[in-house]
Amino acid sequence: MGNEVLLTWDSQDDAGGSGLRDASLFVSVNGATFEPLRTGITETALVFRGTIGHAYNFYVVGQDNAGNRE
Repeated sequence: MGNEVLLTWDSQDDAGGSGLRDASLFVSVNGATFEPLRTGITETALVFRGTIGHAYNFYVVGQDNAGNRE
């Protein structure tokens, strides 16, 4: 479908780190402020369904088991 896109990302913790717990995906629509789209993600892919004619930007933040976010 024309309004779907597959988003993929990769996350990892440093060697000897506490291990990756999850990730949060943020989205900005038409240049607006980034807002959480989905949190607590343990997968590395998501099909996003947008509205045709809108522009989207994304970023992902990983969190390890010690609570560090990057």
